[in-house]
Amino acid sequence: MFAKDFLKTFKRDTLRIMVDLGTLRRPVDLGIDASYVPSMYCQIQSDMQMHQQTQQDLDTMVSGSMSNLAKAHKAAIAKERKRKEELKHHEMAHKRQQEEEKRQRKEKRAALRERKRLNDLKEKILSDMINNASAEEYNTKLNVYDIKDKAAGADGIIVVGGFVGELIITFTCMLDYILASPANQNFMFTVDSVEQFLRDLLSNEEAGFPDEICKVNINKPIEEISEDVEDFNSTARAIANPANQADFGLQFLFDIQKELVLSPDVIDVVFKSIAKLSSQQPAEAVPEPTLAEGATEEQTTAHEEEVEKVKEQNNEINAANAKLEQLKTKICVKHSETVDEKSEIALIKLSNLRDGDAPLASPKVEGEEEESFDPAKLPLRIPLVKPKTGDLDTVIYHNEAVYSLRKALVEQAKKNFKELDKAETNQLLTHSNQRSKMVEDRLEENFIKNQEFGRGCLHQDNNSRIVFKTFLQE
Repeated sequence: MFAKDFLKTFKRDTLRIMVDLGTLRRPVDLGIDASYVPSMYCQIQSDMQMHQQTQQDLDTMVSGSMSNLAKAHKAAIAKERKRKEELKHHEMAHKRQQEEEKRQRKEKRAALRERKRLNDLKEKILSDMINNASAEEYNTKLNVYDIKDKAAGADGIIVVGGFVGELIITFTCMLDYILASPANQNFMFTVDSVEQFLRDLLSNEEAGFPDEICKVNINKPIEEISEDVEDFNSTARAIANPANQADFGLQFLFDIQKELVLSPDVIDVVFKSIAKLSSQQPAEAVPEPTLAEGATEEQTTAHEEEVEKVKEQNNEINAANAKLEQLKTKICVKHSETVDEKSEIALIKLSNLRDGDAPLASPKVEGEEEESFDPAKLPLRIPLVKPKTGDLDTVIYHNEAVYSLRKALVEQAKKNFKELDKAETNQLLTHSNQRSKMVEDRLEENFIKNQEFGRGCLHQDNNSRIVFKTFLQE
């Protein structure tokens, strides 16, 4: 009854609440489940979190240490690589320096040998060619050769472009003089006037110009390069083409034609005159008239008079033909081989002989005026040298003898052209000096640039300047 009385006060969910509260459980189990186990779980969770944090800290510390070690290792590798590269660079630089020193020693020895060779060659050229050369004043009986002409000998002067080149330069200078006068602004040289000039110049027996003095060498037969051999205009165009010319000096003048300001009109009339005279055929004789049978005395007398006139005409024709044939021995166009440009060992500029061994003029100082050229002060004696003597194969040209030749051309031109009758010969020669100096400078530059010449061991005295074929440039 007590239990019943006690339990009657329970509510319907009291038992569930008591179960939930653990009232019905043993105190030990309740204490463990209510306090110990939750505390243990909290401790475990805290330990796990602490362990995880410790693991993260360790990972961070290890990662940082490894990163620092990696950086230090990388820096050490880079440093070692740099050291090795510097060592290799130093070794290569040392090796290059040794090679450069070896090369310089080799070049120095080669230069010493080359200087000795050039010095011996210079002495041989001076002793065998220049110092023993004959010398004489210019006269029109001397031959005029182009440089590198295989036929050149000690019987004439050698000039750049030969006789034809001198005609072009001299006529260009004379044209400059004539056109400088306002009264002659429309003047021009014609084929007929230049042809007559050449006839008067080369037919002069007292002058005695040698055979083939006015010669144009071509590298092919004229029949191959001229459209019409019988037409002198076609022949002139063919021989005036540098591609068809076999003369080195004449070709060179055409190469620097613009720098020299050579007149195209002068070049045209000079070559046309040469082509016309060299290809001109002799005139045919006039046939004598015949006398019909049974002619009266008056007819016979008239016939005899006509025969005499024909004979006189034929005599004149024969004389003109003889002069033409004589002239054609001095003016010609010939097929010749192209000049070899690589065999010569020295380029020699020969001046007219000066007495004594006076020192050369001191180099020009900047601002100082250059001494003016005066053809009247030029020495008269010309050294006559053969370019190829024994085993010496050289290129020779006379730089002062050309003025004597130009003087002869100008003196004849003054007789043929009234526009020049008051011209002073020395004035025209002085005017041509600038072109001559340019030709000399460009020629030497051409040999240095294109034919392996150099200014090393260059020899220069009062009478000559020698530039050798050598690798030495100073």
